[in-house]
Amino acid sequence: MSQVVIEMDPHKRSATIEVMAGDETVLGGGRYGTDGAGYRAMLAEARRWPQRVWAAGDARGSAGISRAGNRHINRVLHIMAVVQLRNPTEGRACYGRKVAAGKTPTEAMPPSNAGSPTSPAAR
Repeated sequence: MSQVVIEMDPHKRSATIEVMAGDETVLGGGRYGTDGAGYRAMLAEARRWPQRVWAAGDARGSAGISRAGNRHINRVLHIMAVVQLRNPTEGRACYGRKVAAGKTPTEAMPPSNAGSPTSPAAR
């Protein structure tokens, strides 16, 4: 399968992605919540295309492609992490266990791009 571009449009409560082929044919996509389930569903959709490049729209409506990382995508991931820490979720429970085990609050939080679709492990 050839390379595809996954365009992402982040919002406060959701993230929309659209998967396009080189000829701009839309192959897939969807709208996902900013919670853990939404993030996992978005990654499951993206993993259907092993040769993918992420792009994200900005306030001007333009898109930039980045192989090393993307601040728009990382912003969505940060919002998801904050939502998990502020609510009684599995993420909050994991954070609480790490703090109880002696880690500082900063050490207990995962890196901002852990599991990110732009991290090398997710490609």
